[in-house]
Amino acid sequence: MAAPESREEIFAGFRGTPPLFYRTRSRGVPVYRTSPNRLEYFNPQEFPVRKPPGSLRLFVFGGSTAYGEPWGDRGSFARFIKARAAGGDSGRVLDVVNAGGKGYGSTALVQLVREALRYEPDGFLFYTGQNEYREATFHPIEREGRSSVPAWRAALHRHSRVYVALSDLLRPLSPPRRGARPTSFASREIAAILSRPFGPASFSFPARFGIPPLSSPNPGEERVLSRFEENLRSMLQIATAEGVPCFVLTQLRNEQYWLAPNRSRLLAGAESEYERRYVALLGAADSGRAEEALGLVDSVAALYASDRDTYLHVLEGDLLLSLGRVARARDAYREAWDVDPVNQKIRAAATAEGAVVVECDGAARAAAPDSILGFAVFYDEIHPSPALHLAIADAVLPTLASAGLAPTAGGEARGAPPPLPEGPDAEVLAYEALRAMYLGEWPEAEARAESAASLTSDLGKASVYVGICATRRGDLERARTAWERLAARYPELLPAR
Repeated sequence: MAAPESREEIFAGFRGTPPLFYRTRSRGVPVYRTSPNRLEYFNPQEFPVRKPPGSLRLFVFGGSTAYGEPWGDRGSFARFIKARAAGGDSGRVLDVVNAGGKGYGSTALVQLVREALRYEPDGFLFYTGQNEYREATFHPIEREGRSSVPAWRAALHRHSRVYVALSDLLRPLSPPRRGARPTSFASREIAAILSRPFGPASFSFPARFGIPPLSSPNPGEERVLSRFEENLRSMLQIATAEGVPCFVLTQLRNEQYWLAPNRSRLLAGAESEYERRYVALLGAADSGRAEEALGLVDSVAALYASDRDTYLHVLEGDLLLSLGRVARARDAYREAWDVDPVNQKIRAAATAEGAVVVECDGAARAAAPDSILGFAVFYDEIHPSPALHLAIADAVLPTLASAGLAPTAGGEARGAPPPLPEGPDAEVLAYEALRAMYLGEWPEAEARAESAASLTSDLGKASVYVGICATRRGDLERARTAWERLAARYPELLPAR
């Protein structure tokens, strides 16, 4: 029978999940290693059961950004912290364990924090807050402290060798559950494509120059954010009770990400004029008439009783940047993302529990062209490039050194800048394709997506991006091939009909 670390992981990281790390041996030395059944979401990591004399052990927790998506650990700030700290002269070594999990929100992370206390930690570093809505959408039961796995199945899965062995034997013979509920945003996107017969509308991408629909604030938003703050405080309390110091990083986001809700309120009776002005603005912007479009930005904003139009001010920043007005562009982007409720909750939780907050914005801007946190250093809304991960590491290291958790030289950790990763794999190429799509660079996007798809048949997003690019240029035969590849790869997401 498969060992616990090799069995199917049915608990999605929540209560009942076996440990992320299992004990084994490497070259005769007892070590902890990432469980094979968790490698879909976590980096392979390994560290000695007993810390070597003089060593320090720092655990990094969070979602896909902490994981290092799309490069994995080799492009993560966890790896760069370790490399930078290697330049100290104290003779102490900092071992950094990357426990960032793709898609992991704060509820699941509480379980990881409890587990990590077994492994002689010297510090916990958190970069979390980006998966709270995902967790609330796909795991509402677990988020409330219950389990969606029936108790009888959980018990059999943990304790019955016969049940586990039969499940493993019968799984390949069981037909896929057609119409199964997607468990991630990526599979939800794929399910939407496969939910109807193939046709010209199967693959779509939001129009860059389209009027953003007005939307009301989500009534559940504050509940989600409050639960995040509660979970973060719980993690900090758990660690502090065991004497483990905690450091919480503020979140970074792509200021040029334009696919955002418009939470503005229009003046009474302004609906028709609003549409007319917005159409004129978008027409001028799409035609490259930047000066004319800039004049129309203010005319649209004048129709708001309350201006929370992120798209409008991102577009304003893009127009100013195209005209070389960098300082004004920076102001426009900052106005677009003026309020960040996640970072507000992070600061509140850390302050309440006596944890150290590390502000990442300054170091990130210093590393970004023109000090703009845009697509030059992001792949999408939230995933930074390795260069920005290195900047995050540099923001953290002085704080770790001051706390005695990093070797120092002259008061600062001074390891040589580690080389950024090279040789993009299929995952990286797919992310590069997505960035090109957001930027409207469609030939580049299709080339990157095709390269990703050619490297593996298991990466659904690559086929999605190929289909979007092919549909956009009218090649429905190529798009059909991408649709069929998805249908073959994800039969459980096909509709029941």
